[in-house]
Amino acid sequence: MQSARDEVVRQIRDAICHVVGPAWAAELEITADASLIDGIELDSIETSKVIEIMLEQYPRVDFESWFSGMNIQQIMSLTIGQIADFIVRETQRQDQRA
Repeated sequence: MQSARDEVVRQIRDAICHVVGPAWAAELEITADASLIDGIELDSIETSKVIEIMLEQYPRVDFESWFSGMNIQQIMSLTIGQIADFIVRETQRQDQRA
């Protein structure tokens, strides 16, 4: 059985593939340890599109507050795994409140 984190990592990977196209995505090492900007080298528009897709999939997750507490270097070095961990943590926290 796939963990919640693995599922979110897969969704982020799918979002990246959707944004950059399958041919380019096939050449990338899209793992939980890869960062969107420093590692996979997405530009700011591509990164924004990936985040937009994640916002659509997880509308209750407050990405804005999370990003606002970071400096630009922290945002640039965020890994797919860190983003997945945040989504899982926030989703579980919200489920506990419900």
